[in-house]
Order: sequence, then structure tokens, then C-alpha cells
Amino acid sequence: MRICHSRSLNTMAGLRSVQVAMLLALALSMTGCGSDEAFVQKVADARKHLQLSENEEALGVLNAEDDTDAPAEYHYLKSITLYRLGRTEAAGSAIARSIEAAPDNAKYKGMELLLRLMAREKEAMDQLLQLNEKYAAVGAVAFFATYGFHAKANVLEKAEKPKAADYHTTRSRQTLDTAMTLRDEIAEFHPDLFRLAMMQMRYEPAREILDGLLKLDPESPSLMMEKVKVLSLLKEGDEAAVIAKVLYEADGKQEDLGEFYAAVLSQTSGQKEHDDQFKELLRKFARNPQVNSKYAVYLARTARLALAERHLEEAIAKQTSSEGKEALAFVAVTLPLEGKAADMAEERLRQYRPLLRDPLLVEYFEARILFLRKQYRESITRMMKIVEMAHKQGPGSRVMATEALVWIRRILADKLIAQQMQKAMEATKGRQEKLEGAFGVKSEEKTPKENKPAEKKPDSNTDAKPRETKTKESKPAEEPRSAKDSE
Repeated sequence: MRICHSRSLNTMAGLRSVQVAMLLALALSMTGCGSDEAFVQKVADARKHLQLSENEEALGVLNAEDDTDAPAEYHYLKSITLYRLGRTEAAGSAIARSIEAAPDNAKYKGMELLLRLMAREKEAMDQLLQLNEKYAAVGAVAFFATYGFHAKANVLEKAEKPKAADYHTTRSRQTLDTAMTLRDEIAEFHPDLFRLAMMQMRYEPAREILDGLLKLDPESPSLMMEKVKVLSLLKEGDEAAVIAKVLYEADGKQEDLGEFYAAVLSQTSGQKEHDDQFKELLRKFARNPQVNSKYAVYLARTARLALAERHLEEAIAKQTSSEGKEALAFVAVTLPLEGKAADMAEERLRQYRPLLRDPLLVEYFEARILFLRKQYRESITRMMKIVEMAHKQGPGSRVMATEALVWIRRILADKLIAQQMQKAMEATKGRQEKLEGAFGVKSEEKTPKENKPAEKKPDSNTDAKPRETKTKESKPAEEPRSAKDSE
């Protein structure tokens, strides 16, 4: 009996051990399940922060004390976050963990190659392009390849291989198109896609990305301001002004946003509503040079140049600072130049010359007036003088030198077009005269009326006289044509 009782106790102890082990295993598995769910939530939250350029917030979400069991995507997003924050070495370590967990994932490999490319590793550039050949339909890989093709184009341009460089520049744009199309799968790179679209002046895709970001954070002042800029670039000034007004009023009608609002209003259509909004701004910021100059631009754009000039004259008189007066004087001369009103521009330059302290600026205005008067050679001479003077004055005058060079190209192009038009007119005239001669057609201007009766004299020799008459008529007719041609 004792033996049986002892065996029974041993059996019961064994069963209890098994139960404890099973319960422990169940507890551990339940803990793991909860941990996985926590990491899934962290990944989702971090991706949204990255989508809205909230990098510090994303890092806060991804800074788990124990990330041993974190999925590969967690480390991938952490790598992006650290890279944006300038911590490239830590970013490399994070993406290495992603690749270790999922070595066949093209997205993770692409991120690793991008980090190496940014560290100026030449091998990474070609490897990134090869990865794109294999995984061209992966949104993240297409995005990374945009930088790879751009880097390759720069290398080829330095090697003086322009055709190959142009090809890779085109491929960079194409891969960006692919990334734009597949942007839903790379939400973490939406700020980067927006920036690249703006750099390449592709404003419609930029607006689409921005609209998606505003759905996530509709009251973000920074996103609203970006939307205003995009709409202005798309020539949708009226819609842009509505958002700019919201920003201005939400900020308590501060002066800096008042200037921003005025700049947006200056690109709107000429409506009473916009006139009234400008008047309200002018009442509040009566002596602000920016608000006054933007109002003048608005008036000139809406075919009220004379009114714009009167407003600027009054605003200059009210200004107390020399800098404010100079800024308004600059606009007062520029507006008639843009409106191709050479006489008014010359008059304003004479009027406000004492306020313009930069001699290069005066030379620039005079050169543009000469251009409007089609005095191309004199205008180019003045612009070349500006370039020479700017180089002597140093880096501070580079902007003026660049502007002068732009105008030299424009003047030469305008001169060439004028010459081509003149040649075309002369060629057309020459062809018309040849046709008239071939068909025996004579215009009233070319055939003197007093010579017509000479052909009907009754006593004339019909064999000789007509030939004499033709000879006499042809000589005077040829002289005006040759004189015009020589001119």
C-alpha cells in the first residue's frame, strides 16, 4: 500500500509539473501576441508621423526599451527617422536589422543602398540602378532609384558625356513618376515626394500629395501654407487667397502673415472683394513697404498701372525709412518696365533716381528701357557693363550679374526674332513681285498713270514705239524696289 501511495504521489507531482509548464507556455505565448500587436500599432503610428514630417514624434514611438522581437518594418521606419534627423550611422544599424530579418525584401535593400549613396559610395549608385531593374514596380525602390539616376547623371555630366547624362536625368524623372503612381504604398516618403515634385515644377502631383496630407491634418498651418504656394504656382490665386486669409486671421492678423496674405492677394483677379481686402490690410499696415508694393502689383496686373503708380508715389511720401522708400521706388520703376511702357519707366527712373542707392540697379533699369525701345546693341552694352561691375564688386552683386546675363540672352533672342521677321517680310515681298512679273500684273502704285496714254498715239511706229515705252516705264519702276531693298 505504501508503495502504491508513493507512486500515486509521484504521478500527481508529474501532472502538476506538466500543467505548470503548459500554463507558463500559454502565458508566454499570450505575452508574445500582445507584444506583436503593440509593435504593429507602433509601426502604424510611426508611419503616420513620418508622413506628416513629425520625425521627433516618430522616433519617440520607435524607441522601445526592448525591440528584440520587433518586426523588420519597425527597424526600417526607424532607419528612415534616424536618417532624417541626421543620425546616419544609427540609421545604417537599424536597416541592417531589417535586412537580417528579411534578406529578400527589396525595399529594405533599397534603403540600405540609399544610405550608402548618400555617404558617397560609388558602388551603391550602380547597385541601386540594378535593383530598380529587377524591382521597378516596387514603389520604395522606384523612389530610391530617383536619387540613383540623378547621381549617375551628375557623374556623367562631369565626365563630359552630355547624352548619357540627359538619358539618366530622364530616367530619374520616370522613376519619380512610378513612385508618384505607387505613393499609397510608401506613405512614409510623401514629404520627400512632395519636395521632389516641387523642385521639378510638377505642381499638379504636388497638389495631390498635399491634399492627402491635409486629410490627415486639416488644420496644420505649415501644410496650409504649402497649399497656398502650390495654388499660386498653378495660377489659382483666388483659391489661394481664401486659405491665406484663414491663416492670417487665425494668427491674430500679425504683420508677417499680413505680408504673406498681401503677396497672395497680388496674384488674384481684379474683383471688388479683393480690392476691399487690400484696403483692410492697408488700413492696418499703412506704412509697410511689402503690403504697399503688393497692392501696386495687384493694380498693375489688373490693368490699373496709372493707379498703381499714384499709390506708390503716395506710399513713398509716407515712408520714414530710406530702405522702405528704395523698395517702393524699385517697384515703381519695375511695373512700367513689365508693362512695356518705356516712357513711363524712364520718367519714374528720373523721378526716383535719388532713392536708388545701387548704381548697378540704375544701369539695369536704363538697359531695360533701351531694350523696350529696340535699341538692342546699346542695351546689351549696358548689361555687359553691369556684369563687369558686379564681378569687381564681389559676391554681393552676383544676383545682379546673373539677372543681366539672363537679359542679354533675352535681348539677343528678341533681336534675332526681329531680324528673322524682317527677312521673312522681305522674302515674301520679293516672291510677290516675281509672281506679278510672271503674270504681267502691275499694281497702280508701280504703273504711272501719265504713261498710259503714250501707248495709244496714232502716229507711233507699232514695231518700235511700244518697246521704247516699255523701256521708259520699266526704269522708274525698278528704282523704288532697289532703294527699298537697299534699305
